[in-house]
Amino acid sequence: MRLINKLNPENLEKLLNNKHESPNNYERALKALTENQSPWNLKLGDVVSVIRMAELDDCAAGIINFTKYFENEI
Repeated sequence: MRLINKLNPENLEKLLNNKHESPNNYERALKALTENQSPWNLKLGDVVSVIRMAELDDCAAGIINFTKYFENEI
């Protein structure tokens, strides 16, 4: 399952709504979410883009929180 399918609907909507705020970060985040099945495959810049664009505030504290989010532990 792709990471974008694991993103909760509220955060997916935030990602889509933030498209015009930062088009480059949006494209990077969208590509990372649609082309990967594991958060461990992402580069640090991809992680930052996803956190920023999808407003994953709980994940901003660290990479472990980010991986737990996509492993449905948060």
